[in-house]
Parts: sequence; C-alpha cells; structure tokens
Amino acid sequence: MLRTNKYLLLLLLVCFIYKAQAQINSPFSRYGVGVDHSSLNPRYIGIGGMSAAFSDQQALNTGNPASYGDLHTIGPAGGLATFDLGFDISSHNLKSADPLGSYKSNDFRPSYFTLGMPIAKSGLGMVLGLRSLTDINYNIKEQGSLPVQGYPDSTRMFNTLYQGSGGLNQVFLGLGKRIHHLSLGVNLGYDFGKRSISTQTAFDSSSATDPTTAATQGSIYNDRKAFGGFVWEAGLQYELPLTDRTDPDTKIRTTSSLTLGATLSTSQKITSKTNTSFYKYYASDPDNPISQDTVYTTGEVKGKVTLPNTYKLGLMYNNYQDNIDRWGVGAEYNSTSWSQYKEDDQSQPYYKDSYMVRGGVYFRPNPIRGKSMFSRARYSVGFFTGKDKLVFDNSQYKIQALTLGMDFMLRNYVRTSRQYSQINTALEIGRRGSNQNNVTESYLKFSVGFSLSDFWFTKRRY
Repeated sequence: MLRTNKYLLLLLLVCFIYKAQAQINSPFSRYGVGVDHSSLNPRYIGIGGMSAAFSDQQALNTGNPASYGDLHTIGPAGGLATFDLGFDISSHNLKSADPLGSYKSNDFRPSYFTLGMPIAKSGLGMVLGLRSLTDINYNIKEQGSLPVQGYPDSTRMFNTLYQGSGGLNQVFLGLGKRIHHLSLGVNLGYDFGKRSISTQTAFDSSSATDPTTAATQGSIYNDRKAFGGFVWEAGLQYELPLTDRTDPDTKIRTTSSLTLGATLSTSQKITSKTNTSFYKYYASDPDNPISQDTVYTTGEVKGKVTLPNTYKLGLMYNNYQDNIDRWGVGAEYNSTSWSQYKEDDQSQPYYKDSYMVRGGVYFRPNPIRGKSMFSRARYSVGFFTGKDKLVFDNSQYKIQALTLGMDFMLRNYVRTSRQYSQINTALEIGRRGSNQNNVTESYLKFSVGFSLSDFWFTKRRY
C-alpha cells in the first residue's frame, strides 16, 4: 500500500504543478485572488457542501478541524490512517447579454490530498494536506475603433486581449481533540500562489488610411503577483446524544444525536511581491512584438494582501445503526466579509460580503444487512443558495446549485488485509448570475474522492 500511495501522491503533485494549464475560461476570475474552489471531500459536496457539523474517519472533513478528534485508535489493532485524494471534472457554459454570445469550456483538475491519523488514544487526531483554494484562468477578447488623427473620415480598429492565470493553494497541518461530547480543532496553513495578468491592445494598420502605420502598433500591460503567508482556522463541534435503544429481536442498536458545529477564521494578512510593466510596441507580426518604448517598469514591489473574515454555523441530526450512519439531515450558514479584502491597503470595489445557505439529507438503504454494494451505499441530496462576492453595476451576483452524492465501500478480497477503501462521488449542477447581470454561468461539476485506509502503529506480537 505504501508504494501505491507514493505513486498517487506523485501524480497529484504533478497535477497541482500543471493546474494552470486548465481549459476553463472564466471572466469571474479576473478579480482579486480568483474564483473560490471547493476542496472538500465529495462526501460533503453531495450534501450541499455542508462541513461545519460533520465528522468521518475515512472521508476526512477539512472544512472543520474539530472533526479530527474522531480519528480514534481502535484497540490493539492500532490507529486507522487514511489517505484521501480528490479530483474535479466540470463543464461551464457562459452567456453574455450585451454583446450576445456564449462560450463553453471543460476542465479537469486535482482538488486536494490529505493524510489523517490518530496520534493519541484519548481522541487526538492530526491531518495534513495540500488543497486548491482559488483559480484564475481567463482569455477575453474585445474589439473597438478610434478616429484617426488628421483623417476625420477614417477609423482605426483595435483589438484588446485580456489574459490571466494562477490561483491560491494551501499546505496545512491540523489538530483536533475530542473531550467527551465536545471537539475542538485548528488548521494551520501556508497559502501560496501567483496571479499573472496581461492586457494587450493592438491597432490594425490595415483598417486605417494613415500611410505612416505600416505595421501593427499597440501596448502590453503586465502585472505579476506572488502570494505567500501563514493562516489559521479554528473549529468546534458539540454532539448531543438523543436516543439509544437495542431491538430485542435483531439485536441491532439504534442511536441518534444532534451535532452543532462552527468554524472561524479572522481577517489575516499574507505577503505579496508584484512586478508591473507597460510598454508600447510595433511589429509586422503581431504575435512577435518588438519593444519600442518602455513606459514604465516597477521591478519587485513587496506588499500585503488582507484576507477576509469568514465563519460557518451548522446543525446536523444523525441516526445510526450499530455506529454506522443510517440517515441524517442538516443545515448550514456561511459568511465571508469580502469587503475586507485589500491589496496593498487598497480596497477592491468589485468585492462585497458574501453568504451561503446550505441544506441536505443522506441515507443508506440497509447499512447492516445489505447484501449488495448499492444497498449499503450512502446517498445524499442537497442544495446551496446565496450571494457571491462579485459586484458589477451595483448588482451582486447570485449563486445556487443542486447537489447529489453517492459513497460506497470497496470490497476487501483479502481476508487478512487490514485495508479499507471508499469512493465518494458528487454531482453539482449550478448557476451563477441572473437576468440582472450581463454575464451568467451555468455549470456541471463531477467530483470524485478516493479514501484509502490502513491500520498503522500496530504492536506486533511474536
């Protein structure tokens, strides 16, 4: 298993390195640190993206570090260590009202890699991992015209190309401790990434009657920013037991509980390094411009980026059979103060405070005596709706989605093996924007997560 996990880790790291080559083209990622990317296990995406009041030993819940307290040691067998990695496949359809148009793109990218394990018998768990936080990737073309000086009856066409790439990733280490019914936890992370923005304007010489414009002329503006800094997030969960009974005939024990969960991350600052340049050019071949006049270049300028305050509140009812979750229902509220976001102490007018309301249910048809994989599988349905952080023309974007999920254990064909494998899948059907916004986006995202578990730190007996 160790050799297999090494190959899986190497594959995921390569995918993260080449993430910038993704094919998605999103104008929403033009601003700030880009579009938020959910790095949750599909187990939680399938139930509306809720994570505040959940815990699971195999589907690691990095959305609330308090859940790590449920990574228990299991008697003499040792502790159950879990490798968890996930990928997303998505299809996006952008529509513009003025000018009328549409654009489709597809994308495949890694989402996260985590390793979780108990480090004490008393309910102390640790999780470390790498995850994607935001994405920047766009390629937008615009066309216009200007009058030619000295030729009042002539106009000259120009094309403007807006390009951007990058995003934020995070490597993190989290600890969670369970004390009776209360769990507390914290994630300590390092955010890192880059943002590369380019605006290129080219005047078409063939559209002007000015004989002096024998070659294409234009300008290029480049802004490259690197991010880096430490951040933290704290969480808690409180489980209130409700019922506990055992069927006298089947001997199946049925219990239920209500869990309250919350997370908080206050406004924090990370460092930035910015290189900006602007120059004019001329070229017979627009694809190979020759620098003519460097207007300015800044070199490397160090600064600060202020990240927003964010919190989550969730409530979850769970029903268990022999400690296996049978069904559950929950709700959650998320809020992020994006109006606090600043770059070098400059507020960003296109960001506004965002919120999200989430809800969902899950169930297993027959978790104890089910004979097929599908009867023991966990099915979920959920939704989320709220306001996105982006604001245009004084109108804040709405976002809503329906989610579906299916999670199932893989059969272990080796009786002596101590390994457990689980596959978690989720389908998200969403929409960003409304008739009030010029650009709207509809998308379909399929997420898959692989959880590979084994007992570690076992004391051998000879």
